[in-house]
Amino acid sequence: MIHYKTEEEIEVMRESCQLAAEVLVMIDPYVKPGVTTDRLNQICHDFIVSKGAIPSPLNYRG
Repeated sequence: MIHYKTEEEIEVMRESCQLAAEVLVMIDPYVKPGVTTDRLNQICHDFIVSKGAIPSPLNYRG
């Protein structure tokens, strides 16, 4: 069965994807030898929170 998205659902998806793109651009200068993935996760987490969003849980296994 095909589930069609509402305009509101599409807008939420659009905003989420835009933020994800911003995170990738923001984190790029930090990705270099010697920087741990824990540090990169924290930088991304802080950025997402600063944008008023709730980051997905790290280490989510569900």
